[in-house]
Amino acid sequence: MVHSLYGSLYADLRPKPLALIRERGIPVYDSLERAVRCLQALADFGEARKRPLPDATNPKTVRSRQFEEVIATCRKEMRSVVLEHEARQALEDAGVEMLAPALVATTLGEAEQAFEKLGSVPVAIKVVSRDIIHKTDAGGVKLNLSTPAAVRRAFADIVENGQAYAMSHAGHAADIAGLLVTPMAPKGGIEVIIGVVRDPSYGPVLMFGLGGVLVEVLKDVVFRSLPLTEADARSMLGEIRAAQILEGVRGAQPTDKDALVRLILGISSLCVAFPEIAELDLNPVLAYPKGVGILDARILLESRSTAASSSH
Repeated sequence: MVHSLYGSLYADLRPKPLALIRERGIPVYDSLERAVRCLQALADFGEARKRPLPDATNPKTVRSRQFEEVIATCRKEMRSVVLEHEARQALEDAGVEMLAPALVATTLGEAEQAFEKLGSVPVAIKVVSRDIIHKTDAGGVKLNLSTPAAVRRAFADIVENGQAYAMSHAGHAADIAGLLVTPMAPKGGIEVIIGVVRDPSYGPVLMFGLGGVLVEVLKDVVFRSLPLTEADARSMLGEIRAAQILEGVRGAQPTDKDALVRLILGISSLCVAFPEIAELDLNPVLAYPKGVGILDARILLESRSTAASSSH
């Protein structure tokens, strides 16, 4: 435990007195600002350790057999990418409310059938491939398709675009498992992002903030180590700088914070139950006055060697 630290303008020169201080376990920093930030981080970490932990017997933290089978399939196929329809199923098993169904089509005929099965409403179609992580960059997403003819054209274009993208970036044809067909999300809603990464020191850490392109521009996000309590999830919603947007501005209705909290807790439970998950990314998530809509879900698994070493 660090009980003190030291700031000095001569830290970079490493004079003997400062070396002696370091030898005695006292951190030495080259600026007062950095020293103060470290003290703040220590204080925040101390407060975090005082927080109550979730009940470990919560049934939602139990590993689902379906996702265990998905992981086994990924290992067998030598892939770390969990395909989007597999990721969506894992989220549903963790209690996450999916706003709309999604159907996988492997042929043009199946895409038309999916369109009809979803009620012939405007749909979005996305490529499902282990070789294409960033679908939009690969031309693998088509939106607002409202006729069978549009669905057919989109199917052909996405497959062609995906193959061209894989050839130019990886030098081989893409392994396309199919195309995901889902109804267009209702208009409106605030874009937020929820992600999880596994830090070597702190373990799984969840991020929440404004989503879409805003996350890259504003970087308005907050972090918590897992597992989370309901109090943790609610405090995260209020800690982003733009928290007022979630409350509703200029006559807009407030977002459904209860739905956001349930989503965050579901993600926490899933990642605690499955330490094989190296990364999870939901971006964007649309937060509505009633419910939330997940527009894109991405899960990456740890490599077998990493997972084996972390279990020892």
